[in-house]
Amino acid sequence: MCYFALSDSDNFGCQVIDALYAGVHNNAISNYMAFYSSELGGIVTDPALMIVSVDDHMVHRGHAVFDTATLTKGYLYQLDDHLDRFYSSASKAALTPPFPRNQIRRIILETAAATKCFEGASASPSLKTSVLSQPHGCV
Repeated sequence: MCYFALSDSDNFGCQVIDALYAGVHNNAISNYMAFYSSELGGIVTDPALMIVSVDDHMVHRGHAVFDTATLTKGYLYQLDDHLDRFYSSASKAALTPPFPRNQIRRIILETAAATKCFEGASASPSLKTSVLSQPHGCV
């Protein structure tokens, strides 16, 4: 069920893609609208590509910081306050964010825009990802 043309030598790549699609939970399609992947270096809207590496410290050590900002009337409510709290928590946990604050802010705003939601989505910045879910009010 590989969705793009691959040569025979790329059959393993096709198997990986098929496995990613097979692992998508039914609720993910309607609940996860956009995800910033630091592994892929951009925003993805396909739930099969919304993955976090198993060797990420967030996964195997629980060493991470999260915060959530609500999308209201097309705006991320008090985003700068959330970023202040995020950076304060990261400092206390001795974690260094992978990007400067202005870049993380831009990534969150662009990921929120990629959801095409106007109300109810929440942006959760972490040191590796920004996930948006709860698609109430999406167009």
